[in-house]
Amino acid sequence: MLLFAALLQHHGLTASNDKIEASQLLDSIETAIDAGEMSLADGLLESAAYWLSDHADSELRFRFYHNKARWLRHGWQLKDAMDAAQRALAIAVQRRDTIMLTDAHTEVATILSSQNRHNESLEHFQRAVEYCGDRDADFLQKLKTNLATAYQHTDQYSKALEILLEVRHFFQKNENLDRLAVIENNLGDLYSRDLREFDLAARHFHLARALNIATGNTYRLAQNNHNLSLMYQKQGVLDSAFYYARRSIELRKELEMPAAMAIALNGLAYLHIENNNLDSAEKAFKETLRLSKEHGIDPGFYHANKGLGEVYLRKNYVKRAQNRFEQALLAAQRMGSFQLKREMMDRLVTFFKETGQFKDALVYHERLKVLNDSLQNELARQELAAAMQRYESGFLLDSTDGNPSKSAHEPERVFFQRKVIIVLSALGVLLATVVVLLTRLVRMRKKSLLHEQEAHKRLQEQHDRIKRQERELMESNRLKNRIISVLSHDLRAPLANISSLLRMMDDHSLHEAQFRQWLGMLQNQTETSLTTLNNILNWSHTAQGEVVCRPREINTDEFIRSLEELFRNSAQLKEVDLVFINMGCRNIYADETQLKSITTNLVTNALKFSPRGEKVTVTFSETATLTVLEVEDSGEGIEQNLIDALPHRERLSSAVGTFGEKGTGVGLIIVRDLVNAHNGKLSITRNDSGGTTVRVELPRAGLMMN
Repeated sequence: MLLFAALLQHHGLTASNDKIEASQLLDSIETAIDAGEMSLADGLLESAAYWLSDHADSELRFRFYHNKARWLRHGWQLKDAMDAAQRALAIAVQRRDTIMLTDAHTEVATILSSQNRHNESLEHFQRAVEYCGDRDADFLQKLKTNLATAYQHTDQYSKALEILLEVRHFFQKNENLDRLAVIENNLGDLYSRDLREFDLAARHFHLARALNIATGNTYRLAQNNHNLSLMYQKQGVLDSAFYYARRSIELRKELEMPAAMAIALNGLAYLHIENNNLDSAEKAFKETLRLSKEHGIDPGFYHANKGLGEVYLRKNYVKRAQNRFEQALLAAQRMGSFQLKREMMDRLVTFFKETGQFKDALVYHERLKVLNDSLQNELARQELAAAMQRYESGFLLDSTDGNPSKSAHEPERVFFQRKVIIVLSALGVLLATVVVLLTRLVRMRKKSLLHEQEAHKRLQEQHDRIKRQERELMESNRLKNRIISVLSHDLRAPLANISSLLRMMDDHSLHEAQFRQWLGMLQNQTETSLTTLNNILNWSHTAQGEVVCRPREINTDEFIRSLEELFRNSAQLKEVDLVFINMGCRNIYADETQLKSITTNLVTNALKFSPRGEKVTVTFSETATLTVLEVEDSGEGIEQNLIDALPHRERLSSAVGTFGEKGTGVGLIIVRDLVNAHNGKLSITRNDSGGTTVRVELPRAGLMMN
């Protein structure tokens, strides 16, 4: 570290024009990047850029752009890294230098692999190996290591394994522990991720860890721990997965490598999801997102948003999940990665189907189809561009001296061009066939989605109907329980009193006056029981919504006479003056049975709470639009809390009358419901002088209340 700092101080921002010193500066940059000293490499690159602004030496410019691409790639600034790598490749093509071409193609391939463009990456690695030849056996084996990784990513596992075993044998023979650690790690990754041979994978990963500890390579040790965490996650051994994930994060913190840190945190977040710890997963994804935004790491931005979408979906935050998935799609578009765009669009189609948003699912399905078509076109375009580049850059360079092929090879080039044209024509026909097939598949898929939507709608209707029936059944069961409770509580006392009175009346020693007194009490208890039973029956009908109002014209005077006869004995027994007054009301337009239930309950309550010697007044009157019934007593008066509770209660607390009468607590509820059935209005007022006035307003014949 001190050596690099001294070099930076020596060169400074005003570096010498001497090419040797510039070359030494570029050597320092390469050494800093190899050692993972990215901050130092950044400063050295700034010095080199300042020097190159006044110089045009192509070799030095190549080395600058090549190292800049490496530095940007380590920081996951892949777009800028590709720009620098392409500049280096252009210089290498211009110089026709096989060493430069090897390095440039290797860097381009590595960046393409980081962008998940693995088919393109494989082609560049293959060309790098061809350019390298046998001039540097050690470097060739390093290239083959990368080539094996490219084969692995394109699902050519046998080729990948064959190359890795060959390269491992080479480095074992040469006792190159540093490179051997890389091979062991790559073998572990192949066995774990693709071949699912976890015991073999663990053995290779732990060998790689031991080698990296021995060589003091903290950067690769952190990667070993990360890979071990992923392996144990696949096996479902979450304790071990968490342990190695946290070890990887600790080491990457020490190295101050934000891109690698973002990858490690992303892996930890998915572990938290698997452990159903969504809050911790959300926190880790947000930290990944912060690092990615701060350092311009587009892949981290993509994976963090995708992960947050999965977290929010599991938390049932549908809108948040949709927003995160769409942000991930935007990141994939910025990176220009067809694979990631396709992956994200496919996830959005599934997301919209899962959440019942079939219209949006169709939209993204169409976009996915267009993307797949464009992907085929892009692959064909890239194939053509690659062929042209191979031709123009002298693909047939001599592997020993780097000179272009002799003119004798010109016929071979023409033949090669013809082959390219034939292949591209065949690809065009194939592409047209694929487009036709995809169009048919899309139509079939549309029909399938519409059928799914209809089935979902029918299932939803069935679900709603079942839930409604369930609520009705629960309400019916609740009503049954209330009726049984009222019957057992409110009828037991009157019936017990009647039984006791009958036993006492059976005693022949009673005098005539006592007998008449007991007979009056028996009549009162019987009427009370009958009223209670009628109220309970009426209440059950209103609670079940079975009230059917059949109004007709009722003669007011005749109705009053029936009430006088009904309540004569009850009023005499309590010595209450019950007065009925008709103030010019000829007829009442109402259901006679329900009107009788209304007046019976109101008059019964008035008598119940009136002291001996007091007066109860029942008045009938009418206006131009209403028939008005008022019942006024002079008792203690109804409590205000009962008046407030009447509009929304199913039963009120029942008070004891002046003679100890008990009630059900449903009388006023029945009155309320029956008045509502007539489109009428019920109001209760506690009088200032004592007592209560109950007012019922019913619409006259042919009129409805507003």
